[in-house]
Amino acid sequence: MEDWVRTTAIPIIVTGGREVTPLPPQLDISTGYDDLRSELPRAGAASAAERGEQRIQAAVARAGLTEILVPLMGSDMSDTISEWAATLTNDAVLERVNHLAQARHSHQEALKATGQLAAEVRGYMGRHHEPDRG
Repeated sequence: MEDWVRTTAIPIIVTGGREVTPLPPQLDISTGYDDLRSELPRAGAASAAERGEQRIQAAVARAGLTEILVPLMGSDMSDTISEWAATLTNDAVLERVNHLAQARHSHQEALKATGQLAAEVRGYMGRHHEPDRG
């Protein structure tokens, strides 16, 4: 339906025909633009269904990163790891999980990949958590 609206319905309503450059799926058509042509290259090409699938994959991946890192870093780090994972974009989360998946065939590569993630979490913790001053 989304594709038909974008490639058929809107072009016919606006121009009276279908012989136009298709609108990118991520162009916000609820907003008017002074120069629509300059907005077209900035609009993303992923459909709503693709973006929805990516959001679901990223949510599962965030939980997976926490499950992988908590045993390595300690259960007291669970909240911090979850906070760190929540700050990552969907693309960034999926990139890290894909890196882990590629490293799974080599014990040393897997240790290196999880160590890099743990270092990211520690860096996040250093930037966002005040040390206890007892």
